[in-house]
Amino acid sequence: MRMRSPEIASERNASRPESPPVLFHPALLCALLLACALLCALACAGCGQSEDTRKAGQAHDYVICEQEVIDYIAQYREEAGLSSDEEWKAWLEKKGTTAKELRSEVVKQFGRNYLIRQAAELRGVSVGEGDVDAKLEEERGKYGSALAWQRALNASGYTEDAYRDQLRSDLQKEAIKATFSDPASVDDDELLAYANNQAANLSTRRTSAVFVAADDANSAFAAQAQARTAHDKLVAGEDFAAVFAEYSSRRYSEDGDMGYDCVSTPSSSYREAVLELEVGDVSEPVLAGDGYFVIVCTDHFDNTDKGSLTKLSKFPDELLEVWRTELAQKKTGEDFIDFYNENVEEVEIAVEPLPEGLPYDVQ
Repeated sequence: MRMRSPEIASERNASRPESPPVLFHPALLCALLLACALLCALACAGCGQSEDTRKAGQAHDYVICEQEVIDYIAQYREEAGLSSDEEWKAWLEKKGTTAKELRSEVVKQFGRNYLIRQAAELRGVSVGEGDVDAKLEEERGKYGSALAWQRALNASGYTEDAYRDQLRSDLQKEAIKATFSDPASVDDDELLAYANNQAANLSTRRTSAVFVAADDANSAFAAQAQARTAHDKLVAGEDFAAVFAEYSSRRYSEDGDMGYDCVSTPSSSYREAVLELEVGDVSEPVLAGDGYFVIVCTDHFDNTDKGSLTKLSKFPDELLEVWRTELAQKKTGEDFIDFYNENVEEVEIAVEPLPEGLPYDVQ
């Protein structure tokens, strides 16, 4: 069973699980297997630092030891409140699984993590701890307070350390994919044809926005009042950067630029408000799930009923950059998939037979 990692759920949509993750549900099983960054580090170390040096499994030349699996499951049992054998046995029975099946999944995940690291090395890419720190800070910054961030982590079944480890894995895969997706490989003629295809009858607006978060540190009523004040100052002609610096969270943008709405928008209400704006217009405060936006329209690219354009200069630079990257990814996607399958997905991860006497094998 392939395990996939869940994203942190938004606070308004998520609820804290009442019980440990259900085994073999792809998203929640990953949360179990990533529950402790320390034990993930042990998985990288191999057998040398383990007490029980019996081999539990192997991927290429990387050996996973029984002690690594023992430690991992012990940590999970402790965090899940399943310390007694009776509680653990009841949990296994409730989830319809066995110690043997659980051990197999843990071994395969340890092996898979190793294969991703090896694949990154083959492509000559690496992810530094500073890169992981920056990504974690970016994700944390999308929430208005430490409490809101922690609630989102809890709702997804993560500790912060476990989520940090997941980000590292995601960044490694992105780094591998990037080696197959060089935008410089796309020539201007190819880009012009692709841009005309993407821009056929396209009407899209570029916006900047002040976002006032509504969270534990700032009530919805207070956020609405602040958004109204920001709106009034922008309508009066005050500099956007100054208003943004005074009122806005950096959850969605560092400087307020939200790009073109055909690329992405943070919510359906934002999208609907943008459609009503022309260049220079300032929207009324727009309610999103986690606060209020005050939107300023900064550009409008309208190619409705105009047919093909003959020069790249007729398109906005930001859209050309997005489309060039998309086209590069389309051109090289098959090469990446072939490489990733050969070096990760299709590599056999051997699992040894279950030995007797393992502390979590209470059945």
